[in-house]
Amino acid sequence: RCSEAVQAARSGQRTESVTLACTDAFANFWLMPRITDFWKKCPGITLNHLISDDVLDFRRAEVDLRIRPGNGVWANETSELLFPDTIYPVCGLDFAAKHESVRDADLPALPLLHMDWTDPEWPRWDDFFRSVGIAHNWTQGRRFGKYALQLLAAEANQGVAMGWDALVRPLVDQGRLARFTSLSVLAPIEYYLTWNDTRALSAPALQLKAWIIDQSRATRESLA
Repeated sequence: RCSEAVQAARSGQRTESVTLACTDAFANFWLMPRITDFWKKCPGITLNHLISDDVLDFRRAEVDLRIRPGNGVWANETSELLFPDTIYPVCGLDFAAKHESVRDADLPALPLLHMDWTDPEWPRWDDFFRSVGIAHNWTQGRRFGKYALQLLAAEANQGVAMGWDALVRPLVDQGRLARFTSLSVLAPIEYYLTWNDTRALSAPALQLKAWIIDQSRATRESLA
């Protein structure tokens, strides 16, 4: 970025940039499939991405906007809800066909794919089963540090993953994943767009903010 700024100064070009922070899962399954639209609409803006599951990275000075899951309350940040979400089990098509007679209550006994979330507030299988009232013992299974890898394992019929509707619905519609059992819960955390309330947003940041909110409305409608 420093090199680009120097080159722009030498050539007399005026550059505008904005930095957006979000989690790896959100970047993979919501942001990246849509971001081409922003590039086309705002070709003069350089969009920098800070992709991290460590929320401490979101506080870095260069970050203008953040998309983060939570309850909407963070110190020194203004937040706007993007969309609520639903969580349900997903798996590969062959796995679903092989276990089509499984009852909801038997799900804890199947191979489950677990996420080692960095944030303790993000729900896990134990939280999911408690929410739907299914008794279970300690649930074992393969563990992942990246949500994208977990979904790839589910697609490869290696077990059942927890799917966030806003992130996995396109994969279900494409036939890459199948919704498994009739179980679902409202996600206890929601996605918010946030920004620092102690400094004004730049013009590029305002344009990106407006675009994200517009895309979130479309997501709400598609999930309804």
